[in-house]
Amino acid sequence: STASALSRAAKGAYSSMLGYYSAKLRMLGIRDKQEMVRLVNSFSAASGLAEPPTISAKIAESIGLKGVPGINVSKGRATSSALRGGGRGFGGGGRGQRGYNDKRGRG
Repeated sequence: STASALSRAAKGAYSSMLGYYSAKLRMLGIRDKQEMVRLVNSFSAASGLAEPPTISAKIAESIGLKGVPGINVSKGRATSSALRGGGRGFGGGGRGQRGYNDKRGRG
């Protein structure tokens, strides 16, 4: 259904935002991880989610969010392939493919 597709998309966006923003706190002027989690949780609420989606303990630890207030940690797998490296974002590419910022073979 459309509602479940929107929910899946919102959960995927939430997970992607956690990974992206946790790596760029200083550049974005976010003072700490707790503030970043509050901002991303606000996005999830604005997206219509009743509560922030869960992420796995392994992923929370790998992006430095283990123990940060506001993170919903599950005991299972992550809800989004984006944090497991399964997504194909703008700069990505599969095996043997060059990403957008790849400089190999250029003058």
